Amino acid sequence: MRPLYFTSMLLLGLYVSAGCIHDKNEPFTELFAEDRYDDYVPPSAPVVAEGTGALRFTPTTLGTLYLLDLDNLRKVKQMTTPEVVLFGCALPGPEITFDPATRTFTRPGKTPLKVTKVVPGHRYQLRWDPQEPK
Repeated sequence: MRPLYFTSMLLLGLYVSAGCIHDKNEPFTELFAEDRYDDYVPPSAPVVAEGTGALRFTPTTLGTLYLLDLDNLRKVKQMTTPEVVLFGCALPGPEITFDPATRTFTRPGKTPLKVTKVVPGHRYQLRWDPQEPK
């Protein structure tokens, strides 16, 4: 009985201490960062398009696409990060286009998605976080 109690307490202590270690300069690497921060984007999500005009991306796998406003910065602890305007799951398929001039996401065969938090003239970035194959 005693080894089980000791092991349980050790695991609980490691879990609690790991969750309490915070790097003020890199808060997105914290445990459960995706639940803690509104402007969270996985650090491993690469940039797939960037600029002030239309941005295009063709997903080849299931994943999450993030739209960031590079000219609207947010403070997260000691780190400055772009605002996440929108994110969502994207299926593999035809090209997805974001046009800041019309404030829409379009994809062939789908109804355009109007985005209200867009400021024409700002620099935008698309980042892609592919889902791991199972």
